[in-house]
Amino acid sequence: MKKLLFAAAAASVGVVLAACQPAQSGTFELSATGVAFEDGSYTWLASSGCDAPAEGFDYSGYLKDTAADGNGVFVQAKVDGYGWTPRIYHSDGSGTRKWIDRSNVHVDGDVCYHETGKVQVCQDRGTLFPDICTTKNLAR
Repeated sequence: MKKLLFAAAAASVGVVLAACQPAQSGTFELSATGVAFEDGSYTWLASSGCDAPAEGFDYSGYLKDTAADGNGVFVQAKVDGYGWTPRIYHSDGSGTRKWIDRSNVHVDGDVCYHETGKVQVCQDRGTLFPDICTTKNLAR
């Protein structure tokens, strides 16, 4: 009986700890042909369960066009297995940087806690050629 009560108590503590995660952060850099994301940082938002206003992540950094080829560049992000957020473009030319600060990459609906995310930077090569992209995986 004591073992059963101990197991039930341990499971309850595990559920509470899983539902209440502290914020976590880090830095990253990305680059591909014609594009770079420099001085990148991310923060997984603290989670307190499904009633919390946000359990996604924030990211920021400089999106840089590294080639004088006339192609624009963009950055986008996503959580878990869901689709990409809207692209944030920069097309001011080679060597220029644009500060990007995206808050609360999150999916609305039944999912309230996210374990993985991705940030992707791409050179937009139009409709005839595929974009050149690189992706950074960010785990909580």
